[in-house]
Amino acid sequence: MAGPTTNALLWVTVGVWVWVACWGQVWADYPVLMSQEHPGGPLRCEPIRIAACRDMGYNLTSMPNLVGTELQKDAESRLNSFNPLIQYGCSSQLQFFLCSIYTPMCTTQVPTPIGPCRDLCHTVRDRCAPVMAELGYPWPAFLNCSRFPPENNEQYMCMEGPGEKMPPFSPPTTSPRPQPPRRCSQYAHAHKYRYVNATGTCAPLCQVNISFSTNDKYFAGVWMAIWAVACFAVTLFTVLSFLLDAAAFRYPERAAVHLALCYNLVSVGYLVRLVAGPDRVTCHTDQDLGLVAVTEGALHTTCALVFLLLYYFSTAASVW
Repeated sequence: MAGPTTNALLWVTVGVWVWVACWGQVWADYPVLMSQEHPGGPLRCEPIRIAACRDMGYNLTSMPNLVGTELQKDAESRLNSFNPLIQYGCSSQLQFFLCSIYTPMCTTQVPTPIGPCRDLCHTVRDRCAPVMAELGYPWPAFLNCSRFPPENNEQYMCMEGPGEKMPPFSPPTTSPRPQPPRRCSQYAHAHKYRYVNATGTCAPLCQVNISFSTNDKYFAGVWMAIWAVACFAVTLFTVLSFLLDAAAFRYPERAAVHLALCYNLVSVGYLVRLVAGPDRVTCHTDQDLGLVAVTEGALHTTCALVFLLLYYFSTAASVW
């Protein structure tokens, strides 16, 4: 039988991950698309590429999903934040329920993606909400059961789930609720940071707003993307012009070619972030802490690549 220390560590781990799943997501307020036509016309079905959702009894889904996520890779990273709660075993249907939201069933015979039924949501909520409440977190707003169809019928189709196989959760009555470590209490928003033992520093959680709002970050991303594409196109044209007729570029004009090449590679750094997504560049998944910002760039290939492109070639451009 596990001792008090082991139980406390388990509760702390589950609590941290539940916090990330509930509050670390700016997408939690997106509406569930149950009764609306799929944007852009008919459904476009695609194979399910998320490993955790491949054995759910169907193999096609559509994006955006029921919480507005556009790409499966983003849906997978957000679904993974629930892994400790799934492993904790509060409900045997939790994984199916989450997959039906992040990768809803798709068929060309129905104009909307097929998500979970309301009864399935109630079953999962009744068993997992006490676990979250014991840790001090409410049931997430984007999992509000009233958003799902009450039953599977001709008007609204939904998935009822495989049925519950586990007894209800009974919260412990003798052990006090563990408190998260307070090593990052010096920050104004300490609950948005996690202490990283490997580096001895506090790293902010990804997908939370600390210094900037969601709208500010979205505007900055679009602004940088526009100028990165424009810079890449203009500088690439300059470099190609030089390669086709190098004799036409004499000194001191030739220095402009080197300057254009440097800024072309700087724009590539921004384009890598645009293509891969900000979470893939600046964040990494820690087994104990969840999705946190990168604090050791040398151990994160994409982050290191973007840093080298931006720092080295912007410095070289300044020299030229």
